[in-house]
Amino acid sequence: MAISINKFVRRGAEGAAQITFVFTRVANGLIFGDLSGHIANITSGLVQGIKTGLSIKLFSPRRTMYVLKRYSHYPKYNFLPAFMEACSFLLPVIMINKFFSSESTGYFDLCKLLLSVPLALIATSLSNVLLQRISEKDRLNLSIKGDLLNVLKIISLIVFAEIAVILLFGDELFRLFFGPNWEISGRISRILVWSFAFNFLTSSFSSIFISLKKIKLLSIWQIFYFVAIIMLVFFNHLSFESFLKVYVTIEVICSSIVSMLLLFVVSSYERKILTLNSVDTE
Repeated sequence: MAISINKFVRRGAEGAAQITFVFTRVANGLIFGDLSGHIANITSGLVQGIKTGLSIKLFSPRRTMYVLKRYSHYPKYNFLPAFMEACSFLLPVIMINKFFSSESTGYFDLCKLLLSVPLALIATSLSNVLLQRISEKDRLNLSIKGDLLNVLKIISLIVFAEIAVILLFGDELFRLFFGPNWEISGRISRILVWSFAFNFLTSSFSSIFISLKKIKLLSIWQIFYFVAIIMLVFFNHLSFESFLKVYVTIEVICSSIVSMLLLFVVSSYERKILTLNSVDTE
């Protein structure tokens, strides 16, 4: 819950700052907005930590060394791939600014902000819940299929609703809330909504890799995703909207691949549980 609150504070502050800088015509408003979001995120984390009893007295060298040894494989196998995945989220903005114009970057960034923030908040909350529940069921050797199906139903409804709203009313919504100059963001939102919808589906279940200790598999996909996004540099000759269509195609393909990996991990786990249960009954 704390993580989802931090996400809300960060994205909310970032969005409010960027919109404010747009209307006040402040130079480098996107950068200052992003910085405002990070400052708000750090401040929110400190406040929540203090409220829940965070204290330097809770830390001890012995306990720290135990945790470092037990979970050393996480940074060993996932530090660099996770960093590469984070870069993959930022690279399209940099490329658009380089290949096209600052105006195109602004249209893309506003569209990305409005499409990703609501889904990211929900995905983070669901992912945190799944992380806790699946970790507990893995420890007790219980099936996780029922929990995943329930979450999938909720996510599918949300994804269908967002796609329908953007495809039908995307232009009108951006024109209504941001003015006629931002209608281009509404038009490209009908292209980008597919990538954010698929990304929402996969990010909601991404904690499965961590819960079931499949860090290496997750790291391989993160490296593949980074390389796929880098391939966008070969499409700089296209028009802005055609470039976005290639970007969305890459995102959908990568989301489909990670979905198959998730299905493989869950299926393997369920087979293991069935085997253990059959042995116990005998």
